[in-house]
Amino acid sequence: MKYKYLKGTARQKKSFIDAVRNYHLSPIKDKQKHESDINKIFFFPKLKHLFVLENESRKIKIYNYIDGKIVKNFEANNGTVICAEYINKNTVVTSGSDNALMFWDPENDYNLLNKIPTREIQLVCI
Repeated sequence: MKYKYLKGTARQKKSFIDAVRNYHLSPIKDKQKHESDINKIFFFPKLKHLFVLENESRKIKIYNYIDGKIVKNFEANNGTVICAEYINKNTVVTSGSDNALMFWDPENDYNLLNKIPTREIQLVCI
């Protein structure tokens, strides 16, 4: 039986052994204590920050991706933070289980710019 429908990198390589990528351990280690499991991590290249969302937490931990040091640790929403997204004009938006979109200013130590209540929970990131 021939497998005609192979997909991914294995199909593009001559042998499967070549398709396996080598990954290297980063010298940067996260030494911060986390209250619960990490649920999501977002990287925003223009800000050069990693946004870490923990499971069922109201807080966001923001790391500098170059040295791994924490830039900011703050309570973003009144409910569990579900998603974060960087939008134009240097604004970060977070959504939470409190049915609110929160707009933050990364240039001014992530000060709150605006809060928009919504009727539904915003679950999807752009």
